[in-house]
Amino acid sequence: MKVWFKYLSKTQKIVLFIASGLFLSIILSTIFIPSQKKAYSTRFTVENSIREIAPQLGVTKKALARELDLDIRVKKGFPLKRHGITQEKLDHAVEHLKSHRPAERKYIVFAALALFSGIFLMRLGKPDNLPSELRKYSFTRVPLLLTALISIIFAGFIFGKSPNPMESSVKIFKALAGLYSDLNVKLLAFLFFFALGIIFNKIVCGWACPFGAIQEIIYTITNTSKYKLRPPFWLSNSLRFTLFAAMIILISGLILNKPGFVIFHYINVFNIFNFDFDHITVIITVTVIILLSFFTYRPFCTFVCPFGLLSWMSENLSIVKIKVNHKKCVNCGLCSRYCPTDAIGAKVKQKLVAPDCYSCGRCLNICPKDAITYTSKNPEKDFCNEK
Repeated sequence: MKVWFKYLSKTQKIVLFIASGLFLSIILSTIFIPSQKKAYSTRFTVENSIREIAPQLGVTKKALARELDLDIRVKKGFPLKRHGITQEKLDHAVEHLKSHRPAERKYIVFAALALFSGIFLMRLGKPDNLPSELRKYSFTRVPLLLTALISIIFAGFIFGKSPNPMESSVKIFKALAGLYSDLNVKLLAFLFFFALGIIFNKIVCGWACPFGAIQEIIYTITNTSKYKLRPPFWLSNSLRFTLFAAMIILISGLILNKPGFVIFHYINVFNIFNFDFDHITVIITVTVIILLSFFTYRPFCTFVCPFGLLSWMSENLSIVKIKVNHKKCVNCGLCSRYCPTDAIGAKVKQKLVAPDCYSCGRCLNICPKDAITYTSKNPEKDFCNEK
């Protein structure tokens, strides 16, 4: 941190001061934005039917049926007691649906996190006055860790698990299956996160996602390369793709004859932010992912997350991203050694298929030839113009 800050230019320090001030002001202001949470006063009983209850909770009849662990094709006009639903089960389902929090403030937090992180990487990640011999010591973990901590606190525990990037990609398919009536709203939520990833490459995953932040902190503070593993990308991406395909097949009811079954409900690590552990599989998943995070980079993102898969597929469309000036590069391999996914190694070798780049910034200063930048420009064109 001292090395990085010492060699920032005066202009960079001004940018850091202004960007940090605006970022923190926006984040803290969200606490004071009044909540639009609906008030519910009706007491529902098992004498009521799904058809009676669902509209008052603002959910579809299929969604309520699924929440009650019923087949979504069940008769919706019968009293719930005829379906074997107890009052305790109904109360629990109603409370869970009522707990869904308004999203406006959380979207502001996500946008602020992405914007600050993008500015940091573009303008502050590389100190202007950094001597070449200090490049490998200049990566500062502090801004990354502080941003991750803010994400966990605000985008996680304060404003709850929803919305989040993973759920945004799942809820589109849930809406298509009839579990939500507002397909356009779910599509807009996904496009919001997707757009952040298009503007700054995968930055919503790398810097804004609260569960991604938990994994980042664990991996970064235990940065002993001797114990780190880098699973083959073909393996991690194959598993991620298989889970995504399984979600679509299962939610459609093509197998198991249970339409509306969402596999990610049982491994939704974001439930940790609502302390919602109804399914033992959620506890197991969270525990396994946290343990794996000590040894490999972002295991949930790389092995499981459907949004991680979709944002990886769109990386070539990103406007601002890590770019390599191949005319400067001497293929020394230093950047690949420091990259937790070898995304930069694939870029250097100009491979057609590359692992996810989470815009972590580890590679920005390590290059002895200054061939790596986080930019929207073509670095090779700029290099030719300089010459």
